Order: sequence, then C-alpha cells, then structure tokens
Amino acid sequence: MTSQTPSHIPIENKESMILSECIEIGHSTPLKDIPQNTNHSPNVGTGSAPPPSPPPPPLPPIFFKPFTPAKLPPTPSPPTLGSPNTFLIELLIYNGHPYKDHWAYFIRSPSHISIGVRLHATGDVRNGFRFEIQQEHNLYTTEDIPTKRIPLQWVDGGKH
Repeated sequence: MTSQTPSHIPIENKESMILSECIEIGHSTPLKDIPQNTNHSPNVGTGSAPPPSPPPPPLPPIFFKPFTPAKLPPTPSPPTLGSPNTFLIELLIYNGHPYKDHWAYFIRSPSHISIGVRLHATGDVRNGFRFEIQQEHNLYTTEDIPTKRIPLQWVDGGKH
C-alpha cells in the first residue's frame, strides 16, 4: 500500500515563488494542469456562479444652460421736462460694497437738478434702521454720491 504524502510543487511567478500542496499517489502534477478556481470560492456541485450583471447604462449627457441674467423691467423714461408745479422723483442707487447696493428716493428741485429732498433709511440689520428726510440735499457736494440716478415719474406738487 502506498502512503499518501503531500508533495510540494514550486510555482514560479514573475513576482515570487509559491509552493502549492498536492496530494497524489505516486507522482506529482504540475500546477498548470490542475484546474484553478479564479473566484477563490469553492465550487458547489457542477454548477457555476451566475455571470455578473452587465454594467448600468451610461448617464445621459448633462447640458448646462448658459447664464442669462434675470429679465429686468424696462427703466421708466419720463419726459425730460414736466408740467408746471410738478416734481421729478428719482431712484438713487449707491454702491454698498462689500454688501448689497442701497437706494434712496430723490425729489428734484424745479430750479436745480442736483438739489432736492432725499428720502432714505440709514443703519444696518444689527443696530436697526432710521428713516431720514434730508431737505436741500446737494448730490454734487455730498461725499455719498450715487452710482446711478433713475428718473421714475413726475408728480404733482400742488398749487402754492
């Protein structure tokens, strides 16, 4: 009776040498002739693992819309000269950097286009706001010059 003793078969790999154990009766078989289980799980019966599912379909391409600024309403364009006893109301816009711009209303004097009454709120969110009405406000001599003046509408000033 022949005893079964494990024989060590050297397997040469490009990286290292691996010893594989085979139990054979009377002879040794090279490892390349032994069927290999590549998924490293034991084969159960004669069936094999189901094939892997196909990869998901590619995602549809993403098309980015180019940036378009919001449509602003048209700027009012009142006539340059108003009727007698009327005053032009303007919107003054000030640069509020680094915060948002701030604005005020300006009622222009009929005798001079840069002098009038300014209505605006001063302050900030933390300390609160205060509504101010400044008469005889001169837009050319103040240190707070508006970055934009938008004429809005002529209003009736009443009769004197």
